[in-house]
Amino acid sequence: MPTYKRTTTEPENLVEREIEEIRREIEELMSRLERIRYGGMGELTPLYTLYEDQGFYYYVIDIPYVETSDVNVKIEGDKVSVMCVNKQGHRYRLSFRVPPNASADKLRMSKVKGRLKLTIPKID
Repeated sequence: MPTYKRTTTEPENLVEREIEEIRREIEELMSRLERIRYGGMGELTPLYTLYEDQGFYYYVIDIPYVETSDVNVKIEGDKVSVMCVNKQGHRYRLSFRVPPNASADKLRMSKVKGRLKLTIPKID
């Protein structure tokens, strides 16, 4: 079997540099994806459902592992913002506008089947 002495390692170094460059690009893309996915601030936007009856609007918000005492609700005119951190350390933020015939300043919050329920009365 012939033996030979490698005179240069340039091809190996070139491949290693290319692999490292690809690794950096992948890490940057993953970082961008995380910022997009979590709203750029490391926060999750929960899903919610709106339904109504004769006198109220109901917003059912899916935020797992959270107690109503840990939820901060901010009302500015017709805009409601819900912010909290659940028991697993995930931060959630949701903002929405209430219909014109809703009285957001009389909002009530409760927990129903593990979900937050915001009840907002309609204005007569």
